[in-house]
Amino acid sequence: MVISLEKKVKEILMILQPRTISEAIESLNKLDIEKVWFRGFTEEELEVHLNDFINNTDYDYYWIIADDVIVDNKPLELLRPLLYEGKVVSGYCLLRNDMDRYNISTEDNLTISHYYEPSFIQYLWKRKRYNLSKGVVELAKSFENAVDNEEDINKIIDNDRNLMIGKRLEDFLSKDEILSQTNDYFTTTFTGWSFTGMPKEVWLNYPFRTAFSGSHTDAQFTIRYVLNDYNDIWTHKDAEHIHLKQESNNTFKQDWIVGIEKPIIHFGNGMINRDEIESECIWWE
Repeated sequence: MVISLEKKVKEILMILQPRTISEAIESLNKLDIEKVWFRGFTEEELEVHLNDFINNTDYDYYWIIADDVIVDNKPLELLRPLLYEGKVVSGYCLLRNDMDRYNISTEDNLTISHYYEPSFIQYLWKRKRYNLSKGVVELAKSFENAVDNEEDINKIIDNDRNLMIGKRLEDFLSKDEILSQTNDYFTTTFTGWSFTGMPKEVWLNYPFRTAFSGSHTDAQFTIRYVLNDYNDIWTHKDAEHIHLKQESNNTFKQDWIVGIEKPIIHFGNGMINRDEIESECIWWE
């Protein structure tokens, strides 16, 4: 496949930054791409602010990545040719460092569909977590048999979460499985926001959205774009980077800033200290 890259395009990397991890910031700053940092936001808050940024800027392509990574330009260089053809692309990394499973999959029936889509379990959990009224839960009762006592609710939530996590890990690829793919470029049925790039039109049609838990935006995109609408996400065998997440079900919370400092959206290099961000680089605060 011969692809021309002569066309001058406008692209930007959106970095989701709930922490100030020095080695990750240093690594991301070195990338050969314009960057915008969404610093100090929850994923629920980003449903408004990230979508607003995309709607009100004029880039051709928008990439997205987390802030707990060590990266270089290789994934960008490998994935840009397909992105510039209008495809959705993504790199990959380990789900966590104590296992050989990466956040891409070739399973057509990836089991995230039940765990992350709105379901009776999600209504129950959100009711429990956010103290929503029973009226919200009533919406789900027409789909499944409901229970009202806290003990049964906890059992259902725990059983559902354990079952789905167990299945999910089996669906994701090991490094040997990645390297054994027939072609260097292949499709994945999941993206974990690991150097994920899309044309603006795709972002507008599939906006950034959380699950009922207030997180899992990568899974939500996968459900809508791949599992529901049968679209492809492309990756490359060598489009890997390092993920700093250390333990199962434990967010890497080094230097956490969400809820501690005022959120801000800014261009340029990432900073450890908020007051080092130059005023001319600020898009929103």
